[in-house]
Amino acid sequence: MIGKFGTAITTSTGGGGTYSKVLREYTTSGTWTKPSGLVFIEVLCIGGGGGAASGGRSGTGVIARGGGGAASGGASYRILLASELSSTESYTVGAGGPGGAAVTVNSTSGATGSDGGETKLGTGGGKAHAFGGLGGRPASAATPSPASSGNWFDDFNRYRSAGQQSSSSGGSGSGSTNESTSNANWNSCIGGSSAGGVNTSNVAGLGGGGTTYFKRNGTSSTPASGGGSAGVSGGNGTNNATDRVLSKTMVDAGATKSLGGSGGAGAGGVTTAAGSGGNGGLYGGPGSGGGGSRNGFDSGKGGDGADGLIVIVEHIVS
Repeated sequence: MIGKFGTAITTSTGGGGTYSKVLREYTTSGTWTKPSGLVFIEVLCIGGGGGAASGGRSGTGVIARGGGGAASGGASYRILLASELSSTESYTVGAGGPGGAAVTVNSTSGATGSDGGETKLGTGGGKAHAFGGLGGRPASAATPSPASSGNWFDDFNRYRSAGQQSSSSGGSGSGSTNESTSNANWNSCIGGSSAGGVNTSNVAGLGGGGTTYFKRNGTSSTPASGGGSAGVSGGNGTNNATDRVLSKTMVDAGATKSLGGSGGAGAGGVTTAAGSGGNGGLYGGPGSGGGGSRNGFDSGKGGDGADGLIVIVEHIVS
């Protein structure tokens, strides 16, 4: 073990020195110190996932909508030369946004989830940066659209994909988009799922399921379950659901932490409290919506977003 969360891979370069790669995976904020002999670093930033909305609560014959899903944390990757880096660089790991609280007052809309925090390297995020995911919206408003990671000179950046919007008729929620085996759309699959509500016929809708990702080896992650019957909560999202957000160098250096999957959403409740939304998986996974309920019963809380991540691989010649 070298340094904080560090792993070294060393290769002799004959008479010209020794080349090594040092992996660092940061899950809390701190300060990075430039090592002697550094040539360049690779850095991956994942923002904190957004918190989902809770469900609404209404009387008999009135639609109670489930909560909308949140957006995942954005992801960005950069290569930085040693000359671009100070002797120390502060870094911030964005916190996941809390989900909207369960509604305990009759005839009240659900609560909006909170945005996830930004993850960044360098003062003001000037060296690398990824925005946090947007919070899910309650029954009365649409889930936010995707927003880009911004103009941060990234070698790549990925959108914090929008969560699913709940049914306007109080029906079942929508599940997160599943990745195809073509590896063409992983970045569009990372929004949270929406919850079930209660329709005018007094039928509780079910919660949508979480994200499925395919890894480099062709295996798929296990999606979080949605609430499958009235009052059932969604499952929490899968941790480290896909390694495709990591560069091959990071994988070869032994990286074990990566983007998490969304939670599953809660089901609505008629004669019982509605199900809560599942929390997003580490790292940066979004929460999913809480179910809608009838007056006299609590609605489902929105799922919390997961904290972000920074992965750095140092390329050193000594």
